Amino acid sequence: VDGVAAAHAQPEAVGAGAVNQAVKAVARARQTLETEGYSLVIIPEVVQVTQGRGSQTVVHLTLVDVDGGL
Repeated sequence: VDGVAAAHAQPEAVGAGAVNQAVKAVARARQTLETEGYSLVIIPEVVQVTQGRGSQTVVHLTLVDVDGGL
């Protein structure tokens, strides 16, 4: 999200600690981008990913600028 180079961002996290850190990072980015006129909204999605013999739950966080700048 740094520099707002992409049209959108979609970080993902596996595990409670990673989800916590990802949400905190997005919250900080949101605060920073608000000063530049962006209004971010987070759309969370829980996805099951199969790898090899097992599967795991992954949290995707889609970031959208409701003002259309991202």
